[in-house]
Amino acid sequence: MKTFLISIFCFVQFGLLAQEKTTEEVYGHHVQAFLDQDVDEIMKDYSENSVLITPDGEIHKGLEEIRATFDYAFPAIFPPQTRLDVSKEVIEGEVVFVTYTATDEATGEMYMPFATDTFIIENGKIKFQTVAAVMSPE
Repeated sequence: MKTFLISIFCFVQFGLLAQEKTTEEVYGHHVQAFLDQDVDEIMKDYSENSVLITPDGEIHKGLEEIRATFDYAFPAIFPPQTRLDVSKEVIEGEVVFVTYTATDEATGEMYMPFATDTFIIENGKIKFQTVAAVMSPE
């Protein structure tokens, strides 16, 4: 009996019986980590099999390449004072579709009048993400 209880404790303690995160949970975590510009937290949403396609058509595969993309994006594209305003958010099964704008709160300038991300979330991780954006001319 004691061995049985220890086994159950280990399963629960280490998440072996825990359900995988839902699409909503993964997406919600990703959004908060993005707003916090916390690359370590963002990377918890991806796996070595994840693929991120950016507006320049570049394909970033795996944790190392995806991390490098976010390391570049903060602060080059999304400075700390960025405000994102979501205009559409659709979650259907494993798919998340979102459209938004980005504004520099320090200047009030909308520098990204339209952007969209699509996520495919499987087994508690972002498997595929595509990003498209229109940037205001400098």
